[in-house]
Amino acid sequence: MMAITKRYNAPKFWRIKTKEKKFIVSLRVGPHNKKSAIPLLVIIRDILEYAHTAKEAKEIVKKGLIKINGVVRKDYKFPVGLMDILEMGTEYYMVLPHRKGLSIQPIKKTDAERRLVKIVRKKIVKKGRIQLGFHTGETMLVDDNSLKPGDVIILTTKDKKISDVLKFEVGNTAMVTTGRNIGVVGKIKEIIIERSSRPNRVVLDIEGRDVDVPMDYVFVVGKEKPVISIAKEL
Repeated sequence: MMAITKRYNAPKFWRIKTKEKKFIVSLRVGPHNKKSAIPLLVIIRDILEYAHTAKEAKEIVKKGLIKINGVVRKDYKFPVGLMDILEMGTEYYMVLPHRKGLSIQPIKKTDAERRLVKIVRKKIVKKGRIQLGFHTGETMLVDDNSLKPGDVIILTTKDKKISDVLKFEVGNTAMVTTGRNIGVVGKIKEIIIERSSRPNRVVLDIEGRDVDVPMDYVFVVGKEKPVISIAKEL
């Protein structure tokens, strides 16, 4: 039996029509936090409109026609979240922050060959190796101790190899992933480390305007310019 949620209780960033049907599929526990992910079925039926009904959407998913970050996913409740790459046949999409929530943005095949993951945790494990935890829930063992939380790693989608690192530092380009400034892109102008219980903050230069946001809301997307394609109006 399909786990369901009443549509009016679904997160607003799912961007679904709440009056068409009474219920919507629930998320399964997975790589993304439930507060920042969309069920695969909702993307296939309600957002991309590859299917008209839940039954049709489940058939598409169960046939193995959908890849998320290069891996075939046959679970229609699988959580898809920020910066994930979705592949269906010859069509590719990336999940990006939008002023109304999350956007499933069409991208080129070449853009789908790599993806961005933000380091949110770092710890030393056996034999002195370093384990990094990403915003996607994934982990990776590395030897580079210069990597730190806030840095973003560019991974090859196919084999999960590190192709480059985008440092969380002044001068680099970043995107706001939540809050009232969600979706805006600017240069990191200042990183403010608080000595109190207040959250650390980042000042972004957005077209000559300073925007102050919590550090956790910032996702580095490039150096001089974004390394991913970002539509002006998602």
